Amino acid sequence: GRKKVTIQQLDIPCGEGDIRPLVRYLRLLSFYIHAMMVKDAAASTVSVSFDASTNITTVTAKRNPCNGEFSSSLQLKPGSFQNLYAITPPMLLDPRASQTLAELQKLHPDKLENPSELSQILDFYFAKTLAPAVILSHDKQLIGDLVEILSKMEGVHGINGINPAGYKMMKSLYDAA
Repeated sequence: GRKKVTIQQLDIPCGEGDIRPLVRYLRLLSFYIHAMMVKDAAASTVSVSFDASTNITTVTAKRNPCNGEFSSSLQLKPGSFQNLYAITPPMLLDPRASQTLAELQKLHPDKLENPSELSQILDFYFAKTLAPAVILSHDKQLIGDLVEILSKMEGVHGINGINPAGYKMMKSLYDAA
């Protein structure tokens, strides 16, 4: 069955009226909490704190909250498009993310400015945290190769030749009927 986790403290940024950034933040926070609970099955309590001066979210898992027995801690920081990324310790859960990145780097050794961020986005995608994933680039060949690599994987369906300026992939909750 499902594991019950107690969130002891939840100190997070709530935004300024638009709920979408908060929903994204909570979705990604859930991804990391789940990863920590999988890694340490004895952990049962989580606390989340946000430091506005550094823009860092710290997630701490405890095994026995009564005596404060510490299990693990993770620091998260927003990257581009405000996705949360693990900065200490960095973590990837799905080996397909690192395999995809390694294949892509063989084809484009000098083109990826921040390979760790792309790798994390792929990890989110494989965990269905960000699915479908839309990755934009000015480099048509890089994106073509990425879609080709991913399309070869079981359970992944790629769509080629979509112009994002002229075609919207999903209807937003906020779109007019």
